[in-house]
Amino acid sequence: MVLDTFPYPGGTTSVDALWMGVPVLTLRGDRFLSHLGESIAINAGQSNWIAQDQDDYVNKAVAFASDLQGLATIRKTLRDRVLQTPLFDNKRFARNFREALVGMLKRKQESCQLS
Repeated sequence: MVLDTFPYPGGTTSVDALWMGVPVLTLRGDRFLSHLGESIAINAGQSNWIAQDQDDYVNKAVAFASDLQGLATIRKTLRDRVLQTPLFDNKRFARNFREALVGMLKRKQESCQLS
């Protein structure tokens, strides 16, 4: 498993770890950037790997690390499971990104016509 850093989480390294089938323990953030780890975990279907505070982080780390069979089971299926989540849904991302760009272009064109 990966122990995410705090107050600033790994971001790309967390996503890479999940893609490789390695679970990531992260800490709930208290500022914009520090919410990245929990956002990744939620979108990867790994909400149970989000610690609520530093004590919870340590407790979860010890519990997960003490269950080697459980970690082995997670590692066997995690990559396939996260590839089915919004975090790795490239087509959905492309569709939403395109819609956002088209929407911005339309709003810009409308504002130019009103001027």
